[in-house]
Amino acid sequence: MGCETGAKGDYEYGSGRKGYGSCDLFYSQKIGNKWSSPVNLGPPINTKHWETQPSFSSDGKTLYFVRGLTYDRHRRSPDNQDIYYSQITDSGWTKPIRLPENVNTPFREESVQIHPDGKTLYFSSNGHPGMGGLDIYMTRKKRMGIGVTPLT
Repeated sequence: MGCETGAKGDYEYGSGRKGYGSCDLFYSQKIGNKWSSPVNLGPPINTKHWETQPSFSSDGKTLYFVRGLTYDRHRRSPDNQDIYYSQITDSGWTKPIRLPENVNTPFREESVQIHPDGKTLYFSSNGHPGMGGLDIYMTRKKRMGIGVTPLT
């Protein structure tokens, strides 16, 4: 299970193969000096599809992650991957929202990381113009949506 540390450092988040789909998101809580066994985040975050690569806002209330909708058996990974986000409320996680088309393409978006400022998102994609293959991009939240800037 890969890890993403929560806002207070008392939670670790990662992905694993057992669960609702081919890959799901899990968390482990630090209790004293020990970590709990991984717990599946469950619906609506995890589905029959591939959910992986969690990244949290600095306040710990918004989860960004990658969801793969189709699977390429030769690469052993999803073929069409998009970035989603969900927010934690008193009643649990909200239904994940797919980022707009100026971020997500019909190809692969992955390796999502939200900056501590909560406004800058880094990710890689092979669906935007770039140097070839998976290139790194940055997007910032704006009043009228999200714009994408290549970093290659």
